[in-house]
Amino acid sequence: MFEACNSEQAVDLLSTRTDVRVLISDVDMPGSELNGYQLAKLVAARWPEIRLLVLSDRNNPKGTDLPDGARFVSKPCALHALTGNIFDLLSEQGSGI
Repeated sequence: MFEACNSEQAVDLLSTRTDVRVLISDVDMPGSELNGYQLAKLVAARWPEIRLLVLSDRNNPKGTDLPDGARFVSKPCALHALTGNIFDLLSEQGSGI
């Protein structure tokens, strides 16, 4: 597991790692150029093999906020909801677990 403090650090990390399989992001990231929806779109375009899970306690996605295949979970959420979504994302399209 890797952690980034903001979207810029996340992009830098993804640029140097080939073993990231799921990106989990909050919509609101203080001090970031990109919000979680924008980060998810950027990651989907540059690293389509990475599965995406976006969380928020205030901002539910509208229209095209999320790229295809990304999932959204409202906070607060139960641990099983989070792990269940991660498991499902990893199981999609033969990405394995």
